[in-house]
Amino acid sequence: MEQFVVDSMNGKLAKKLRFFGFNTVYHKQISNNKIIKIAREENRIILTSNYELVKLGISKNIGIIRTESESDLDNITEIGKLLNWKLLDESKFSTRCTICNNKLTKVKKDKLKKIIPKNTFQRFFEYFSCSNCSKIYWKGNHWNNMKKIAHAVNGKLKKN
Repeated sequence: MEQFVVDSMNGKLAKKLRFFGFNTVYHKQISNNKIIKIAREENRIILTSNYELVKLGISKNIGIIRTESESDLDNITEIGKLLNWKLLDESKFSTRCTICNNKLTKVKKDKLKKIIPKNTFQRFFEYFSCSNCSKIYWKGNHWNNMKKIAHAVNGKLKKN
């Protein structure tokens, strides 16, 4: 599975890629040279809407994809086409923290009773936790919305 480093203009895209299971480095403020360094040292593909960074990446022979659309759905679809993805794999969803990119682990529901809202605790059964930032995830509305995006991306990838 590809690994990415995303420039500061594509934070929402980074979060979506993380949700879909891609190891995606993102910092709100990061220089082009730091992005190049991370890409080179960690064998990552750069995702950017910055034309100057595209030129710099190409000059340094680093894998780079220019995100040209305002739509993350379109950008993810284009990335998938360029990297010859078959489909986004649902088994990889919710395996990475959308905040810090750390791997998530399943958590037993009863361990969260005092941590999450009562209504959430009663409605959902499967939970995930980030050991780095302590963020808790469950398959609620956000998960369903992301699944709809994945379904749309997969529909476009199938047409290739």
